[in-house]
Amino acid sequence: MVLASQMARPGTTRSNMYARGGARRNRVIAILVGAGMLALVAWWIWPRTPGDDDTHGSGLTELGPSLAAAMPSTPLGGDSTGRANSNPAPGDRPVRRESEQASVSPQLPAGREGAFEPLESPASDASVDDQPGGGTQPLTMGQSPQNTARKEEPAPKEPVRQPTTAPQRDTAAPGFPAAGEIHPEVAVLLERADREIRGNRLVEGRATLNSALTHPRVGLAAEQVRTRLAELNAMMVFGKTVVKGDPFAATHVIKSGDRLVFIARENAVDHRFLANINGMPNPDQIRLGQSLKVIRGPFHAEIDKSDFRLDLYLGEAGSSGRTYVRSFFIGLGELGSTPTGLFRVKANGKLENPAWTNPRTGEHFKSKDPNNPIGKYWIGLEGIDEKTKLLDGYGIHGTIEPKSIGREMSMGCIRLYDDDIALLYSMLAPEKSTVLIRE
Repeated sequence: MVLASQMARPGTTRSNMYARGGARRNRVIAILVGAGMLALVAWWIWPRTPGDDDTHGSGLTELGPSLAAAMPSTPLGGDSTGRANSNPAPGDRPVRRESEQASVSPQLPAGREGAFEPLESPASDASVDDQPGGGTQPLTMGQSPQNTARKEEPAPKEPVRQPTTAPQRDTAAPGFPAAGEIHPEVAVLLERADREIRGNRLVEGRATLNSALTHPRVGLAAEQVRTRLAELNAMMVFGKTVVKGDPFAATHVIKSGDRLVFIARENAVDHRFLANINGMPNPDQIRLGQSLKVIRGPFHAEIDKSDFRLDLYLGEAGSSGRTYVRSFFIGLGELGSTPTGLFRVKANGKLENPAWTNPRTGEHFKSKDPNNPIGKYWIGLEGIDEKTKLLDGYGIHGTIEPKSIGREMSMGCIRLYDDDIALLYSMLAPEKSTVLIRE
């Protein structure tokens, strides 16, 4: 007989079964966890290509450019994952790494500062607006055409004289005469100039071209000679290069006490012109030891009314040693009212943004008025020969009506396009530069 104390308690057998089952589950879970960890380790160390994972490839750039450069670059037109698109967008370009950009950056020559690099071009002077003495002095002579919104000027009584061929801007060079149409003596000079220029004897070549231009039989070849001279002077006058032996160009080394305006005055040119040819955005910023190109002026102008052309020269006016620089198209006074004779740029005669009163209508234009027919620049002239010494109020200036260039539409003054008058304004020197006007 079994005693009650020796009998199995209710639930004991079931508990033992649960205990044995739990041990088996723990072993299975441990095996699965271990297998998962082994799989993770195997995945991590398994060899792969750079394109399999975006973070793997990009992370190498943090280790330095040398290691990053060893990796293949992302294909052209690739997406954000580094994989190439099947149809890359047109115009997509690979982006240089920082180290590549640095390696191809242009290097300035020793002693050259970036602030003094040439400006795209010498006609553009960004600092002229800030120059002292911006004009407010009223003028008594100038252009007559009115803005279309204003009262129109009475039509001239006679037909307006036009040039045989109205000058055009920004077009192809005019046709030059055939070799057979050039006088033999002029042709010889042109051939000699070609040889000198090809031999890098630019000073001699320019002098020979000037001889051809002043030859009494130059005839139809004159425009061709002027074009070739202007091409040379784009470097010899308007560029930063000083050609050895050039009588009109020199190098000036800045010393203590120098100012650009003083250097310009010593050479009978305008300080704005020196700033332009030396690529100086600020004419007041010069430094000791700096080398500047200077042009030995003054410049002189000759106006041919029959061709509506202003020619610019260096050297003594009328002398055989002068040299042609370049030409400008101009507008003239209605009914032939632009006087002929010899003039000079007046002292204090150069004004920026001048006020002006139309002597015919009494209409007044304030300084910087965009409707002012005078434009932004005024170069006042005074007569200096028997024919012109009593004349006053004439000048050279810009225009708000570009169509008037190549025509007789002013009250007697000489008009230029806006960019041309800006350049001429920076070249002519008061009391030094002369202006000869001839029929």
